[in-house]
Formats: sequence, C-alpha cells, structure tokens
Amino acid sequence: MHRIIVPISRTRLAGWALKGNELIRVLFEYGKRHVEECVRADELPATEETIRYPEITPDTHPETSCPFDAGAIPWPKGVQQFVEQHRS
Repeated sequence: MHRIIVPISRTRLAGWALKGNELIRVLFEYGKRHVEECVRADELPATEETIRYPEITPDTHPETSCPFDAGAIPWPKGVQQFVEQHRS
C-alpha cells in the first residue's frame, strides 16, 4: 500500500480555476499517472509508503488551462489500476 501526495501551487491552481471535486480528480489523475510510471520503471519505493509528486507550478506545468477534463476522470475511491512492470 502506498499513498501519493500531489501538491499544487496557488498560482497554478488559480490559473486552472479548479475547485472541489474537479481539483481532487485532476490531482488524482496526476498521482495515478506518476505511480504507473514508477511501477513501469520498477522505481516504486519498497520501504516508503508515501510518494511525493513534484509540486505542480506554472514552471513545471506551463499549460494555461488544465490539461485534463475533470469530469472524465473517475472518482478516486475504490479505483484499481493494473500496470505491467517492465523488467530488464
């Protein structure tokens, strides 16, 4: 079991104008994709339960509007994702 923390700056949050459930869904999507990448690369920490995604800021995510449609992202509760691990 792992948890992921996905921080977003106030500037990026204001620019994307996300609130409430939309914000939760978008941050969930970023976190989910990050965990998938970690699993594929066999870089999911074995001893750490908490993974920190880099803060979403205008510098790291320069899109002026949110790149995801929050309404198309499923609610995070109970979601399961299966990812194939790439081994060398």
